[in-house]
Amino acid sequence: MIIAITGTPGTGKTEVAKVLSKFLTSWKVIHINDLVHQKKLYVGYDESRKSYEVDMERLKKEIESLEQKHKNLLIESHIAHLLPCDIVVVLRCHPKEIMKRLEKKYSWPTKIYENVEAEALNVIAEEAREKCEKVYEIDTTGLTVEEVAKQILKIVEGKEVEEKQIDWLSKGDVQEFILNLPKDLTEKG
Repeated sequence: MIIAITGTPGTGKTEVAKVLSKFLTSWKVIHINDLVHQKKLYVGYDESRKSYEVDMERLKKEIESLEQKHKNLLIESHIAHLLPCDIVVVLRCHPKEIMKRLEKKYSWPTKIYENVEAEALNVIAEEAREKCEKVYEIDTTGLTVEEVAKQILKIVEGKEVEEKQIDWLSKGDVQEFILNLPKDLTEKG
């Protein structure tokens, strides 16, 4: 079985996967970003986004190879939902909170605003639904890493969990917040 933990940067994927690795000791936990860098699974570097462009075909082959060696995989990344998997868990977070978290992580506005808008527009959740039948969304806003991990453990254990869909745009404060993001983005750093 392959379970993907995905979501917009800043939703808590990496920290949650680290906690889950303590409970899912028989599972192989794979941090896709680390794997991409270790195996050099990229085709270039996007200067404007300050990120590597992943070779998805080579990454898929690498995951297939790991699946042959391990019974269960937990893969984590903002692109994990684009890989073959049985279940996708999309971590979500209120766009205003994403903004706060990403401002601490990145120094250039384009990366921050693109990710805030992607979260508000449900981009990753919609992509996940196009690729996988079983998609769960968890709102991480105000939750601890341990609380999020416990929710994912319920999913892994096959316990009844509501397959809810989070719609940030139905909340008036998010619409106004997104509309007030700067339109003219200049690169820093």
